[in-house]
Amino acid sequence: SFPINGQSARPSMWRVDEYRCPYPSCTQQYQQSNATVSTFTLWHFDSHITSAFGDPYALSDYYPTAGGTPGPVAQYTNQYSNLTDLRWFQPSGFQVNLDQFATEANGGKYFYLYIQGTGGSSENNYDLRVGPPQTGYDCTAGALGAAYTTDCYVNQLYWDKWRNPNMADWNDGGAKIFAKRALPLNLDTGDSFPPALTQINKNAAGQVLGIRHFDMDNSSGTRLYYQMQKCGCTDLANSNCWADIPGPQGTQTWGQTSGNDAWTESWSCSPCTQPDPEKVYIPIEGSAAYNTFFVDPNTQAVCDTSWLRISSYPSFSQDTTVWELPYLRPRLIH
Repeated sequence: SFPINGQSARPSMWRVDEYRCPYPSCTQQYQQSNATVSTFTLWHFDSHITSAFGDPYALSDYYPTAGGTPGPVAQYTNQYSNLTDLRWFQPSGFQVNLDQFATEANGGKYFYLYIQGTGGSSENNYDLRVGPPQTGYDCTAGALGAAYTTDCYVNQLYWDKWRNPNMADWNDGGAKIFAKRALPLNLDTGDSFPPALTQINKNAAGQVLGIRHFDMDNSSGTRLYYQMQKCGCTDLANSNCWADIPGPQGTQTWGQTSGNDAWTESWSCSPCTQPDPEKVYIPIEGSAAYNTFFVDPNTQAVCDTSWLRISSYPSFSQDTTVWELPYLRPRLIH
């Protein structure tokens, strides 16, 4: 926990944000030397698009200048300032007039907030809210570096609401936030272990799973081999319970490490020599590989899911690596 105003006991949701003080040396709320730089970009979706995953410029129907090209509605970079550290903060331009944006067929209006960390700590967290303007929550005009004593600060608000469940909460005005998730791995104790990343459902057979990873810190060119759990074998610490995933030509599926503070492939490289993202082909029903992962060889019972892992070395120790695993080719399920 982070001591605030002489108090060290905090509920489990206690957070750190733009300023990180690494364990075990931390004695203050934040450290300027570990500040995170983040750029927040707000886009509006064209009402005719069918996917939220792509180049935001191609998905936007908002034109910042008349006769120009589509672009973001607003953009803000925190620039090493503690203006946003653990505070509810509304950047300039992020209060939008909904009447100027197109309405979808279902009556909704959809925006996309892209957050890109460009410096500092990779362990930064983001708390997001949406709704009509409300008083008592925004810290924009507050003194920089002030103690976390008012409810406009994220941690203080969580702490006060934990003690007083009847305390008034934020009014979202009917708006909702949906998240595109990534998996962070905090490697505190070592780097030579095979992490299980996600469970693959049997109904994903025949689909393609894309994999991107950030901040691997491994030697350049090191291969990462993707494996899945054998159906009927439940000891995930036993390497015999895992099998390689065959590629489209029957070869073993593998990826490459990304290096320190870098995304794989075209997220950071130019020109790129490897696929972006790396592709894992989930075996089709009836294939030998499908039976390995989803059919118990002893009972012929079907396993609903199979874990996916990389077989070795996710990153160096004492660092955070981040993984994103979107499906690239949706497939109709009968």
